[in-house]
Amino acid sequence: GCCSLLTFTWVGSLISEGYQREKRRCQAAGAEAEGSEAQFALTETDLLFLRQDDVPRALSQSAHNAWHQVSDEAAQRNRRPSLMRALLRAFGRPYVCAAFFKFTYDSLQMAGPYILKDLLNYLSHCSGQEGPETSECSLGKGMLFVVLILISAGCQTAVLHQYFHRCFRTGMRLNASCISLVYGKSLRIASAGGTEETGEEQRTSGEIVNLMAVDSQRLQDAMTYMHTLWSGPYQITITLIFLHWVVGWSMVAGVMVMLLQIPLVTLVARYIRLAQRQLMTIKDQRIKVTNESFGSIRLLKMYGWEDSFESRLDDIREKELKQLRKYQILNIVSSAMWSTAPI
Repeated sequence: GCCSLLTFTWVGSLISEGYQREKRRCQAAGAEAEGSEAQFALTETDLLFLRQDDVPRALSQSAHNAWHQVSDEAAQRNRRPSLMRALLRAFGRPYVCAAFFKFTYDSLQMAGPYILKDLLNYLSHCSGQEGPETSECSLGKGMLFVVLILISAGCQTAVLHQYFHRCFRTGMRLNASCISLVYGKSLRIASAGGTEETGEEQRTSGEIVNLMAVDSQRLQDAMTYMHTLWSGPYQITITLIFLHWVVGWSMVAGVMVMLLQIPLVTLVARYIRLAQRQLMTIKDQRIKVTNESFGSIRLLKMYGWEDSFESRLDDIREKELKQLRKYQILNIVSSAMWSTAPI
């Protein structure tokens, strides 16, 4: 029902079953328990069934249909088809609906501090009062503030989880559909690094594997925070309005510090983008050499080239680790800068 969809209690039975089986496994002892340990673990048959529109075959079909529609429309206008437009047409509706939950959550975030402010004013005004109870210092008014804080926190939790559920679900769909689209296109390529029937740009086998294994996963991860593009300015705007309402023009100092951080954050983001591009290039080289090694393993064994290819792979892997370390350090610096912002 609606309560189950809102609170995700439909997954509670699976969690409870996994806990009970793990509890029975821990209680069992001896050689007999070790031999039958597999029966205590959750198996694939215990998992919940996927919705029919989340099955990989259905996702692949929807993505291909949307891509063909976008390609036909682009051909009529003599334009290049857009993959993003095809994905939005196929799976964009739940993601757009998630914007409503994000807007509601951001708005409710401002309600909690103001209710708490009224509660503190109520306590400071009525704590030392003696005599008969008045309407301003009644117990019911104090309990009302407490109930409002509880309702606000509960609504924020429910709305936020509904938002993330739709974002994660859309990301999963985009990941599966992009893998299907890339794989279908790779089947039309004559060979690794060869030309396609349509004469488009050449792609190595390493780049194709990265597109399916890395880039599609990055697209899935990006869906979680894509709404921040409009949610961030909205949160900053309402926060500044409320701060001006409470503390007056003193909030300008925090705004100036935040504005001074923007050029520095932009510079770090540019270095992150360059580091990521270099990292993906090295990954393509490593996967290409690995595929060549496995594809010519008989020749390597015959001529004794194992050490040569091993050193070649080690050199590429060392470059990849150095670049990955640089990339992670830049990410840490960027996160630290955002965390130390005044707003």
